[in-house]
Amino acid sequence: MTKEEELKIFEKNKEHTAREVLIETATRLFSIHGLEGTSTRDIAKDSGLNISLISYYFGGKEGLYKAVLSSYADRTSHKVNALFSQVSEADLNRDSFKTIMRAFVREVVTSRFQEGDVNKILEREMMDGLPFAREIFENNFSQIVRGIVRLYELGQERKFIRADLNPYVLFFSLIHANDMFMNMSQCQTSLQVHMIKIPEQMDQYIEQMYFIFVEGVII
Repeated sequence: MTKEEELKIFEKNKEHTAREVLIETATRLFSIHGLEGTSTRDIAKDSGLNISLISYYFGGKEGLYKAVLSSYADRTSHKVNALFSQVSEADLNRDSFKTIMRAFVREVVTSRFQEGDVNKILEREMMDGLPFAREIFENNFSQIVRGIVRLYELGQERKFIRADLNPYVLFFSLIHANDMFMNMSQCQTSLQVHMIKIPEQMDQYIEQMYFIFVEGVII
């Protein structure tokens, strides 16, 4: 490898690192202060990078905000699509449905815990009507929703899932029940002593969610 080729690789890696540092820093600050409450100066200061790089890589603060959500959406889509690839629609049965959905519930729970900052941003976006994330939602998250709903629908057609249940209600109940539990588990209330502790009892919590939203709808 020539010196010129080595320099190109070094510069490419440096650019990748700077971009990722900005996304990581912005994720944390946006989750705390929101889009309006976070300035590019704040992001540059916390990241230790030149403020001009925000415009260079993202075109400004809103572009960086969208990049935060897009990066998360890409990671999530990649993981869930890997689950879908484990079985074809033609081969889906009660056992393979349980296997895929157990893995999906685990992904929902662990992602909400591990990526709490970006989930807070997304929650705020949804409450505001998705002003900046509508395209990202349609291109990524809506595909995940349709994929899981399709599994429930196939289960209903093959008569191992209750036919009187709406798959969309099931999906969003799973997602937002998890959001609510995670939020409440961090609140200091008299109820906290009765709640499963996260992350110490993560596996126990996942099994409870799986039992309610998967085993609970199978006939």
